[in-house]
Amino acid sequence: MTMMKSPAIPTTGEETGENEGSDAVPPIFRRAALALPLVLIAAFLVLDVMAPGGSKVTEINPGDAASYFGVTHSLLFDRDFDLTNEYARLHPDPSSCVTVRPETGLPGSPFAIGSSLLRIPFLAAGTAVDWAAGLPADGYSRYALFFNGLGNVIFTGIGLVMLFGFLCNSSASLVPNVPGRTRGGISL
Repeated sequence: MTMMKSPAIPTTGEETGENEGSDAVPPIFRRAALALPLVLIAAFLVLDVMAPGGSKVTEINPGDAASYFGVTHSLLFDRDFDLTNEYARLHPDPSSCVTVRPETGLPGSPFAIGSSLLRIPFLAAGTAVDWAAGLPADGYSRYALFFNGLGNVIFTGIGLVMLFGFLCNSSASLVPNVPGRTRGGISL
């Protein structure tokens, strides 16, 4: 009995006879996407110095940031989810989400903890720099807040790069006859 081989599916432009534009993510867009986090970091640094609206971008505002930062700070310094001391210092906007929860008797946070968990190393690094600079190493000093904000910017940049890659790869399967540069431009 003879087994039939299935034809191999070509994966590169050379095998299919297409031009250089057959890549899902052309090199020029790959470089642009990888530069995006660096551009975001530079913008973050400039805006922090400029202090638009009279406040630094690293300051924790009383909105959502207070809840996210409160969880990050509580996990790193207190090793618990009791946000009482964090909310006493941060003064979040009063809402039913941050009031004392009857289930636990503790103030709550309405947000998932994923972002807070990702920022723990940044807050720890900033606190270490504060300690080395002779500032209070309590997680609320200059460099702790700066590194916390920098963590947000870095994760935003990484997320945008991943989104760009997803869009390029999706467009490659949805519109295979469009050159890679065109797909990359549309995705960007």
